[in-house]
Amino acid sequence: MNYILFLNLIVFINATHLCEEGYYFLNETCIECDKHCLYDKCIDEIGCQECQPKYYLNETNGCNPCVLNCEKCTGDTLEKCTKCQDGFYKSNISQICLLPYGCIEYEDFIGCKSCEEHYILNNSMCIYKCDGCSDGYCTTTGCEKCSNWFKESDSFGDCTKASVGKIICVIIIILIIILVLIGIISGIFFFIKKQRKHRQYEDAYHNVN
Repeated sequence: MNYILFLNLIVFINATHLCEEGYYFLNETCIECDKHCLYDKCIDEIGCQECQPKYYLNETNGCNPCVLNCEKCTGDTLEKCTKCQDGFYKSNISQICLLPYGCIEYEDFIGCKSCEEHYILNNSMCIYKCDGCSDGYCTTTGCEKCSNWFKESDSFGDCTKASVGKIICVIIIILIIILVLIGIISGIFFFIKKQRKHRQYEDAYHNVN
């Protein structure tokens, strides 16, 4: 009996050493460990004992993902996220870890408390002001295209009103174009009217003769 137990022990030890990296021994079989398990935490007869960052250990010793941008967690909800990635905070609104664009001061589950220049606080989030930005061209990081009478003032994409002198010049040019068009149309109108009168005079002259 002791001899049989000894043989079984030898078989177990050999089988354990025969399992390739990333596998663990269970019931005389090499089973693949979860790909998100830490390298040295895949234990024979047990499986995975600790997962890589951004994953948590489930009831079957597998690894499931944390909520988006969460570094450490014990479950798949925001409440079970114990640490967001650096620079991120827990957002009750989105139920994930958010990157606080333009935020100076923020707090988990509350959101942003104050914003950088170019941003305004809206529903605990910092959004770009987009003053003078064309519709559809405002993004979270700046304005891609300024609207009429505005110009891009810096590399960030702020739009500022064009100078009064430039606005006056544009208005004068537009007025000149309008006056020229009116002159052309008036000239054409008077030419047609003159031609019509001349034709009527010729018709009347021929009728008399």
